Amino acid sequence: MNSNPYHSSYRPKRLFVQRKAWPLEHTQEIVRSLPELEPVQVESEAEIHALLDREHSPERAGKQMLYLAHNPSRFFKVCPGLSPELACCRLWVLNFAVGCNLDCTYCFLQTYLPYSLVTYYVNLDDLVRELDELLEDPPEDFVRVTTGELSDSLSLDHLVHLSRRLVAEFASRKKVSLELKTKTTNLADLEGLDPKGRVILSWTVNSETVSRREELGAASLDARFEAAARAEAWDYRVGFHFDPIIHFRGWEEEYRRTVERIFESVRPETIAWISLGAIRFDPRLKEIVQRRFPGSRFVYGEFIPGPDGKMRYPEPLRVEIFSKMKQWIEAHSPQVPVYLCMESYSVWQKVFGDRAPRCQADVARMLDRSIDR
Repeated sequence: MNSNPYHSSYRPKRLFVQRKAWPLEHTQEIVRSLPELEPVQVESEAEIHALLDREHSPERAGKQMLYLAHNPSRFFKVCPGLSPELACCRLWVLNFAVGCNLDCTYCFLQTYLPYSLVTYYVNLDDLVRELDELLEDPPEDFVRVTTGELSDSLSLDHLVHLSRRLVAEFASRKKVSLELKTKTTNLADLEGLDPKGRVILSWTVNSETVSRREELGAASLDARFEAAARAEAWDYRVGFHFDPIIHFRGWEEEYRRTVERIFESVRPETIAWISLGAIRFDPRLKEIVQRRFPGSRFVYGEFIPGPDGKMRYPEPLRVEIFSKMKQWIEAHSPQVPVYLCMESYSVWQKVFGDRAPRCQADVARMLDRSIDR
């Protein structure tokens, strides 16, 4: 058993390396950290997909493989939720990996990726170059960058040791912040660094029932809150994301208790933000969940198609959920920024009233003010 609670025990069973990525020093560092595995060089992930096609459970087998590759696209992209219909916060997303070794039943990656292959991009010089370019002519006065869209931000960190490099890069720059979003406690590399108030360690949290039944492979809620307290002690800002919130009988009591545990674990002034997002998913996910997780029940809730084609709870239910969550959070600290993820201006208005944002810039300014620049 791993004696360090702030270090992951995940070890892939097979290691693949793209030939183009093989000569890079970062590739060799990771290969050396997995001496029990014989790396297999491939031209592209298509060769690995061919192997996964022969597996009884390609999704499970893909999570047991690690593929080190050269990023074929850009590392930094505008948040996919940025659209005129949604009150988005003008967030930038850094994707240094695709695929996740965790196995949350509701994960959208099951419809987004043809396989669950865990891919990590090793061309870090290009990542730094793109960051320089982004900040040389920034699209906003202040640039907030998040991670964890296509993978968990820290679940591979004990193998790739990327977090300490990212903290050093972002803490040394002005007018930018970095959020590392996770469901793990893999913090070993983050102790002893100076985040300078511009690096936020955040946890996706949920009700106890949802965490236990739906977030397979993730750290327990107890462990996540303990890790958040440790991050606070190391002078990091912390964040929490209730996403996805899942409605079930007795949801109020459990989610209210999770809110209480946030404020039992960290001081309000340490919290950069708390986001709220109700479950939403591609219609194709229902069949996948029924096949892979027959005991999961969330797909049988009352859903309607949204303007983006995703299945969502009806607006009145979403407004009820968000209003209660906001009330519970503000009862502990009215100063902590609370925002809705991928929601319409109409829902914002019904939840926040006169404080609702009138445009995306309003949401962005609220979150920008929470960062020490």
